[in-house]
Amino acid sequence: MEAIGQLTGGISHDFNNLLTGILGNLDMLATRIEQGDHASAMSYLDGARSAASRAAGLTQRLLTFARRQALAPAAISVATLLDDLHELIDRTVGPAIEVQTLYPPDLRAGFCDRNQLENALLNLAINARDAMPEGGRLTIEASNATLVAPARGQTHTEGDYVRLTITDTGCGMSDAVKDRVFEPFFTTKPAGQGTGLGLSMVYGFIKQSGGHIELASEAGRGTKISLFIPCNQLSGATETSDAPAPAPDMRWDETSGLILVVDDEPGLRTLLADMLREQGFSVRMAADAEAALAILRAEPDIDLLIADIGLPGAMNGRQLALAARADRPELPLLFVTGLDETTSSGPPFDSAPTAMLRKPFSFGCLHTQVGLLLAHSRTATPPRSMG
Repeated sequence: MEAIGQLTGGISHDFNNLLTGILGNLDMLATRIEQGDHASAMSYLDGARSAASRAAGLTQRLLTFARRQALAPAAISVATLLDDLHELIDRTVGPAIEVQTLYPPDLRAGFCDRNQLENALLNLAINARDAMPEGGRLTIEASNATLVAPARGQTHTEGDYVRLTITDTGCGMSDAVKDRVFEPFFTTKPAGQGTGLGLSMVYGFIKQSGGHIELASEAGRGTKISLFIPCNQLSGATETSDAPAPAPDMRWDETSGLILVVDDEPGLRTLLADMLREQGFSVRMAADAEAALAILRAEPDIDLLIADIGLPGAMNGRQLALAARADRPELPLLFVTGLDETTSSGPPFDSAPTAMLRKPFSFGCLHTQVGLLLAHSRTATPPRSMG
């Protein structure tokens, strides 16, 4: 109960600050617009955007702790990742701290979300820096590891891993701190200097990735944290490329673009429709799956279905998509969701253009995804009527 109280109290405090920034800036923006002072109005718009972005970042950290963060696991070369991060970590911790990165030539490939692993290592490096205010040494060592069947009280899974060990020569932790170090919003830093989400985020990411984490620390004698990343079982040491695909030609006949937007939140539904109309599309809207299916059956020329996954009623967004694809296998689908959902893979979602946008998203992200889906579907067979 103490942990729950600390979590909810921390969330309330941080979100109240962020919402005050958003609402206050929007109020001032409205005032400046009424006064005709458009030049200074932009600064308040920027302030609202900044606070909203920080709120989105806080939400993602909470999702990571709750193991509901949307991950994109892939085979990664941990050796390459360490080489790429060395300079950034070195600059981050400062000249008073010596940084070493070590790994063997036969290091296995890991299987996890590369971006989240980079964030985890940076979080741990920053914590190590704060534990060494007078300078010291930070060592990041990667090695191959095999964990045997867990004993009583252990939670790891038996198998092969890449072990990343982060060791510092800092102040270390007491037993009381070690017992709580992965709790959300728990921090030993002064008020206003730490959110207490860094280590809880690392813990959540590792557990969600199917890995394991170990901590060893002693007051006055430094800290060692080991991250066990599952090995890639399919492609040896080959790292999958995360380079973006070539951007498609996003020119289309704006008079023929018809999109159905399905979301139970009226404000968001209207906002999505406005964004799409700004791009030149015609838009139909529905608040639930049943209404959406009726529109799809009445208007077979709909070019794209955009649906929230968490719809009310007898059918959620995934079930709506299944029903739509049963009669229109080639219909492009764009799911939107605020949680970690994996409903856009597997039959029938692998036979036609399908994508997912995770809330919150920007106008630019929506524009790009819609363009990719429509460009990909241009060569598809013309849609046939439903029902």
